[in-house]
Amino acid sequence: MKIRHLILATPALLVLLQIGCSTNSGSSTTANGATCNPKSPPTCNPLDYTSLDSTPVSFTSDLFEPIIRPTCNSSACHGISLAQRTIDYPGAGLYLGPAITDTSTTDDAALRTMIVAELLGNSETAPSTKIVVPNQPANSFLMLKLTGCQNMANLTCMVQSPDVSETDTGCGDTMPAPCFAEISNLTLTDAQIATFARWIAQGANAD
Repeated sequence: MKIRHLILATPALLVLLQIGCSTNSGSSTTANGATCNPKSPPTCNPLDYTSLDSTPVSFTSDLFEPIIRPTCNSSACHGISLAQRTIDYPGAGLYLGPAITDTSTTDDAALRTMIVAELLGNSETAPSTKIVVPNQPANSFLMLKLTGCQNMANLTCMVQSPDVSETDTGCGDTMPAPCFAEISNLTLTDAQIATFARWIAQGANAD
């Protein structure tokens, strides 16, 4: 959720400014009057990838529908339209499909295959790093972001605008960004984060 040179007229940014926080000192007030205090730097809470539950994980039924769509895909994050998905917009250019409230975008196998292909590509934030490395959750940028360990991995990252980032640390916010998540009630549980890790450990398939 961090970017350089954002244009204030961008609809997605307007949404973000209404419900999220910036890195400006002090607290930020949302459109509904709630306040949140940006938390910096991210706290690293690594998972023990050697003891993951081996129960099979389906991308569609265990990740995409119950976790990604309702938690990750607001128009201020990874549900931004395909036409706008660049490093200069929320979500750092990573499109993860329509939000749970989007009834106009067709949710089918082709869409989910495309999303998994995106996840198997290089990160816009850390260009030399794959977002997901099948069978290797410990080496996947996605898991670094979900566990808050992204700034401890000695990666070369794009420094993005504080306008849409809670911190100005090199590889950015934990996902979902804590302040944004608190206000929007989008926090991921430890079990949900572990489900992402299990999916990657099992090969990161699109089924």
